Amino acid sequence: MATEEPNITVPEEPEDAATVVATVISIVVTAAVLWTAFSFRMYRKAKDAQRAAKPEITGPAHKDIEHVRERLEAHVTAGKHVATETLLCDIASAPALEKVGYKALEVAKRKLHKLHAMLLKKGIVAAGSSSSSPPPVDSEGAVLLLLAYKLHSQTEALQGKDARLDAVLSELLALAADGAMYIVPSLYEASVKAKWLQPALAVLSLQVCLRAGLPSDLDPKCVDVVRAKHADDNAPYPDISLRLSAKSWMGQPVISPGTMVEVTIVVERAHVGASGARYQKKVPRDGKLVPVMETYACLVSRESDTESGSKGSILGMVDVDVFDVMQDEARGTLKTVAPKQPGKYELRVHLRSAVVLGVRAETTCSFEVASSEAMASSQENDDYD
Repeated sequence: MATEEPNITVPEEPEDAATVVATVISIVVTAAVLWTAFSFRMYRKAKDAQRAAKPEITGPAHKDIEHVRERLEAHVTAGKHVATETLLCDIASAPALEKVGYKALEVAKRKLHKLHAMLLKKGIVAAGSSSSSPPPVDSEGAVLLLLAYKLHSQTEALQGKDARLDAVLSELLALAADGAMYIVPSLYEASVKAKWLQPALAVLSLQVCLRAGLPSDLDPKCVDVVRAKHADDNAPYPDISLRLSAKSWMGQPVISPGTMVEVTIVVERAHVGASGARYQKKVPRDGKLVPVMETYACLVSRESDTESGSKGSILGMVDVDVFDVMQDEARGTLKTVAPKQPGKYELRVHLRSAVVLGVRAETTCSFEVASSEAMASSQENDDYD
């Protein structure tokens, strides 16, 4: 008869302390590695989203400037008043800005709708405007919405936490604003070259508003924002007045028909004094770049019709630069040809700052183109002397 072997259970030896510690460390390290990998993955996804928000190009090119210039020319030809909203629509239609708009709709359409609702609630976009209703469904509408935010970014309405943009929208906003600021100066140059006074002034207004993040260079509330910022920076807000004169370039006592006329613009500064103001641009002088503390764009226009241009057209443009904050005045000159028809003529200068919002001034001067009789009389007096 077979004998059954007894079932003997061998007790497990308890793990020593080193093994337990090693196991715990292994678990902690594994968890840390997994958490680090997860965090890195989320970080990469966020960075990829930011990169995806960028269009394929870095900014507008010559073709974009030409596109907007042609649209501006069409408005002028049709006799249309060029307003800020007109310029914004033209800029938003540029091919490079269209790419920004398409990318915005691709990666942040829902966020754009929320942005639209917020701006509508705060009264920044109004029903019926190009960037208001319905929410943006095309590239132009998306860009206009971003530019509307840019033009109000320094207003009180957008200073709260509820108005802050996330990383993706901030990147898109920067692309749209930078693209607009790249195109605007070329529009100003094109307007001056074509002698379009009203469009040139409208472009200068848009340029300073985009730079300041404020919607109007005439609204006292917007100007107060800029004045307050200047006070904080220990930089006086410009207090200026203008003088304009015209005389014979050759120093003759009378201006003869068809001769050269020298037009002088003098900017008087009532805010002379040491300050914490920073330079506004640099210009070449004596072989080196010299800082300009203040610069003023001055457009001289005709107040009467001549054979060279109609009333209201641009006669010429000059930048009046201030190199020293202790200067009490600065001046600029331009030369033009006197009308061939004798008579009295009037000029007007329109001063604007493309850097400091709200700075503007105008004045006029008159000059007379002498008739042949007056010239003969002047010559007789000279001979007598």
